[in-house]
Amino acid sequence: MTFNNVATTLGGVVPRIKGDGALPTSTYRTESGTTCQIYTGGSQDLTLNLHQSRSTPKRTLRYDYTQLADASMQPTANPPTGTLIDSSFMNIAEVGNVAVGATELRTAYFSTAIGTFEENPGRYDHSQLVVVTRTSPTTWTVSTDWLASEPGSGDLSIFYRAYRNTSVAVGLYHLPFELSVSCPACK
Repeated sequence: MTFNNVATTLGGVVPRIKGDGALPTSTYRTESGTTCQIYTGGSQDLTLNLHQSRSTPKRTLRYDYTQLADASMQPTANPPTGTLIDSSFMNIAEVGNVAVGATELRTAYFSTAIGTFEENPGRYDHSQLVVVTRTSPTTWTVSTDWLASEPGSGDLSIFYRAYRNTSVAVGLYHLPFELSVSCPACK
């Protein structure tokens, strides 16, 4: 899985979720405690688990949650803003179920040390879905591009924090990202 770290294919929009590399892209593989996989025998979800990394240095994702959505859409007054470098867990639902040549919308979440960023309008109305395109039996692109042909797509992500055995929505952010996925075992 490779994160695009520059604004080349997101319509000039600077990605706000990036990989840990200084290069235009950051590639993650299942190695050194990092797990990157599509659950082909079950959910078909794409996951990236950096929590269990014991490598030096640990692999991380970089988050810039300084671009708030419109104030009228915020779940709370004065949502937090900032940047974060974190050994995260990412899940994008049912990527493996997208047919070759098809584009579909999917939910996604990024679990961090400070809370969870989630693209899931089923949990919060103003949140949007990610766009998944399967370009071959073994490759996909995933992005937050807004597509006129796919209402509900976009880069709005709701941020949840744990509070008294539940999670509370505290902010809505523009968090554009793009990644490419190659899974040779996913034929």
